[in-house]
Amino acid sequence: MAGGEVNFGRRGHGRYARAVARTIADPDEIWVNEEQVERDGEMQAVMKRRYVKVWQEEDGRTIATLAVFEWDEGLGWKLVAGFPVLRENWLGYLNSRVRIGEMVYERAVE
Repeated sequence: MAGGEVNFGRRGHGRYARAVARTIADPDEIWVNEEQVERDGEMQAVMKRRYVKVWQEEDGRTIATLAVFEWDEGLGWKLVAGFPVLRENWLGYLNSRVRIGEMVYERAVE
């Protein structure tokens, strides 16, 4: 993915762009973590924020949508990926790949 692009085009994820926008505007959880990523052949520390929203589709399926941001010194928080978790074991995916670091926001239970 080239700089400045957002990952919406893989595996039909583009059709979930509105759901990702709702995830950003009204998340259920926000997680922050410093991660090591390779950039230009070097490992660099990058701060990431992951916004999570879990919702029900009309057919009853549970879907989790994610929006992933990275901190950029010149731009601030920059959206780098937005996608649905289209897996049967969506909760396992969230617990092992998304819910890492510190949870800085959790929607209050009504």
